[in-house]
Amino acid sequence: MTGATFAYAVAILQVALALVIGRRLGRLGREFPWLGVLTVFFALRGITRLAETAAGRRVDSLAEPVDALLVVALVLLIVGFDRTIRGLLLAQDAARYREQEYARALADYRRLARHRLANPLTAIRGGVAALRTLPLDDDGRDELLAMIEREALRLENVALDPTTRAPEESTLHPQPRVKHAA
Repeated sequence: MTGATFAYAVAILQVALALVIGRRLGRLGREFPWLGVLTVFFALRGITRLAETAAGRRVDSLAEPVDALLVVALVLLIVGFDRTIRGLLLAQDAARYREQEYARALADYRRLARHRLANPLTAIRGGVAALRTLPLDDDGRDELLAMIEREALRLENVALDPTTRAPEESTLHPQPRVKHAA
């Protein structure tokens, strides 16, 4: 790769980085103003590098303002670095909390589902076995079919509504608790 080709590649990457950061900056620009300055720096530095490579020499009229912008970006970066690190650590803590909360909620949901599914399934299977093996009169058969239908409805409710209902379920919270920022 020749020097000019490498310079063009670096320039294109700098402009691409500026575009990607600029597109994603959004609300972070207000919290971390150095990101905006750094984005403008990379865009201008990429354009300057393209112009210098095409001209075959340093273009001072472009280089000096870009260097001044770099100084501003570096000062803002140094001044805002602690704040940036705190923001990143808070985001990391929030992500860990959400991960743990979803894992806990999933475990509780599984326990709750097992608890709620066991009785209706046992009753339905027992009812079907009784229908197949026991000599039942019409009233007994109707009563057994009504019980199977009730238990099937219980299963339907379990599948569609994970809120707690029984005292033994009071310690289970099958839905993640969302921690809101103060």
